[in-house]
Amino acid sequence: MARSPSQIALTARVIMIASLTKEFRKSAIISKIINIAKNKGMVATGDLTNPKGSKSITPSSDDRWFIKRESLQVFVGPIAYGVPSYIRFKIAPNYEISKKYFYLTEQSDNKKWFPNVNRIQEWVKKKGIANSQETSKVAWAIAKSIAKRGIKKTNLANPFFYKKTGVSATIERGARRGMARVSELYRPLIIQQVDKSFSNIFEK
Repeated sequence: MARSPSQIALTARVIMIASLTKEFRKSAIISKIINIAKNKGMVATGDLTNPKGSKSITPSSDDRWFIKRESLQVFVGPIAYGVPSYIRFKIAPNYEISKKYFYLTEQSDNKKWFPNVNRIQEWVKKKGIANSQETSKVAWAIAKSIAKRGIKKTNLANPFFYKKTGVSATIERGARRGMARVSELYRPLIIQQVDKSFSNIFEK
């Protein structure tokens, strides 16, 4: 039975997602970001190192890059003799650090503003930077420094852009293998249809 374009697209999408997900698990981009946060002591609230609960990082884990349908779209060309003229993929996963932590990354602008002193004071308490009597003074000093110099940047988001294991490199590897698998799946069908067309010519 000939398959419809939607059926072909669904099969191709499943194959491609499996291939891409496998590569993203190997690259471990989200895991690397969490490890950077832990190594730099960015654990005062626990939100940054728990993206599944806090949504601080998108995606929240290395196996969730293609949860949203628009992150991977498949386009199937006109079908002749049961064979699609082309199968194309649009791969565009959404990835980001939440606004709460974005200005800590090296990719952000050096924004300067006078922050909420009460929140900084809470952070100072959680970090144990000062005793209860000095907490307010330390918080004000930090706030003034941020207003004057901005926030010290970190390499928190850098794993997104690593040359060998970043998003672009990972997609390239996964897409190449996924397309090879789709090609393997439909090549016998194409050969079968070509052979059939020639046999029909000789039967006339």
